[in-house]
Amino acid sequence: MFALTPPLPGAATVTPVVLVSAGPLAANVSTVIGVRIVGAYNPTGTVMLKEGATTLGSATMFSAGFLDIPVLFPAGGTHTLVAFYSGDANYLPAQSSPTNFQVVATTVVLSPTGPEGLVFGIHASVSGAGPCAGTVALSEGSKVFSTAVLQANAGSVDFSTTSSSQIPEVTHILTATFSNTGSFCGPGVSAPLTVYSGWPSSSTQVVSVSPNPSLFG
Repeated sequence: MFALTPPLPGAATVTPVVLVSAGPLAANVSTVIGVRIVGAYNPTGTVMLKEGATTLGSATMFSAGFLDIPVLFPAGGTHTLVAFYSGDANYLPAQSSPTNFQVVATTVVLSPTGPEGLVFGIHASVSGAGPCAGTVALSEGSKVFSTAVLQANAGSVDFSTTSSSQIPEVTHILTATFSNTGSFCGPGVSAPLTVYSGWPSSSTQVVSVSPNPSLFG
């Protein structure tokens, strides 16, 4: 939560105050950040949360001096926000000190399963700021082969490639798309995975016989 102490009109300086720095948040998920305006005369007005020149969210003050501002971080990493208070009849405008927010993007990773040299399934792992919950769709281009529900705390789902009704036995370039239902992880897409599904074809050819001609008896 941000806390600002706006000065009375006529004060020479503006003194921003920050009390709390938030913990890890999920990218591409709406997150509520609390802001408190501290003052003896019940500050009113508007507060904006900005990252550099970009406004991520705003809200109108109520007499209690507290408000929640929903924001959405489009990417992972460290995001530095500043709260700007508009001021009102009793208070001049003010701003907070910069506050860092750690934001974690959702990561989706595909890997083949099965004995060495064979692919009998596809394993999709999903990680983010916390336990990820939602659905994972396995696809090639616009063709969706299968979907699976990812339960919170499970961390991964598995798709079978041994059933021809799911994935034909040819070479595929697969991706997994995660759609979130919880707030700990946002949506995500894996990097492409090139695999041959099912049993590989094989043949044996006799190239030569030694000694030549062969000797018998």
